[in-house]
Amino acid sequence: MRLEREEQMQSSLIDYQSWLTGLYVHNALQVALANSFSKGRKSKYVAEPISFTERKKRSSDERKRRERELENQFLAFKQLTDAMNGGLKKR
Repeated sequence: MRLEREEQMQSSLIDYQSWLTGLYVHNALQVALANSFSKGRKSKYVAEPISFTERKKRSSDERKRRERELENQFLAFKQLTDAMNGGLKKR
């Protein structure tokens, strides 16, 4: 049972590595073709290794940052409307 699971994990790892290699090859071909036919801006090959775990973390951090930004905008708007409504009550 344990041996079977290890073989499955090894097979999954090989599949993932093969898929990732294909992704790098696809990117390399895309850059080569784009640079061959492009008259302007040159495409560049990826500068860093492709990491999906880092992307997930970055995506989560970005989502939290956007939520904080929206919350700050909401609070600023609320303060503005409260101030304007306070001015209306005095009239």
